[in-house]
Amino acid sequence: MIRRRTRAALAGLIPVLAIVTACGSGADAGSAPAPSAVTPPSAATAPERSQAQEAGRTMAEPGPGFARALTDRGIPAEKLGDAATLAQLARGICSQDAAGMPAAEIREHLAPVLRYAQSLVGDAMNVDQLSASFIDSARQTSC
Repeated sequence: MIRRRTRAALAGLIPVLAIVTACGSGADAGSAPAPSAVTPPSAATAPERSQAQEAGRTMAEPGPGFARALTDRGIPAEKLGDAATLAQLARGICSQDAAGMPAAEIREHLAPVLRYAQSLVGDAMNVDQLSASFIDSARQTSC
């Protein structure tokens, strides 16, 4: 019975992460570069690749700090997902926060994650406390 709930909660986490990461700043949609002619790969594109790889590495960094902050607040982050998943979650919260989204609306997007976290902490924290912990932890470590 508990495993079914855990699986259901984890299954609910996947769409939330997709929603959270997709709901970035509205400015992102209009700032895409205009298409240009395709050029063959050359030595000139190698620095661009390394910059992209560096950006990818930087984007994965919020996970450990975010996880530590959640754990310090009494939320077992190690049971919420791996570092990449937590980094995605933190980035999603930060992008929504940067876009000026109210905390109540961010909380709505986090609802499945909060339900799963609630199942992990039991009566130790209510949903409002969990929501504040997730949002504050992301703001402090990743935004």
